[in-house]
Amino acid sequence: MARIHEGAWYDPDKGGDINALCKYGNPNVLTLDIGTSQLAQATSAHTTLVEIEKYIGPIDNVTAFNGPVEMVAQCEYVPASQGNRMIKQPALAQEQYACVYAWLALLFFRKWMMKG
Repeated sequence: MARIHEGAWYDPDKGGDINALCKYGNPNVLTLDIGTSQLAQATSAHTTLVEIEKYIGPIDNVTAFNGPVEMVAQCEYVPASQGNRMIKQPALAQEQYACVYAWLALLFFRKWMMKG
């Protein structure tokens, strides 16, 4: 039996790839990501069966507290006519809106952290 306390921030060693190790020891990587209901969305279980083995690889620095990785929204510019002139305007594909919203959320997060 192993007892792991909750509360660690997820800090993947390979940028979140499948089978990435968490450098900070977040126990949520061991359990299913299924909510208890559509209303609550709490964790469905606090117990799980695991196999434990000693890790003998290199130990990376914990980067969970360095803040989020900065993302840059990629916009594609397309010509648009304004009278007889051609101007360039940004055209966002539907999937790029999520990137823009994430970028705005990061800006808000930074401002909020600066107020401290």
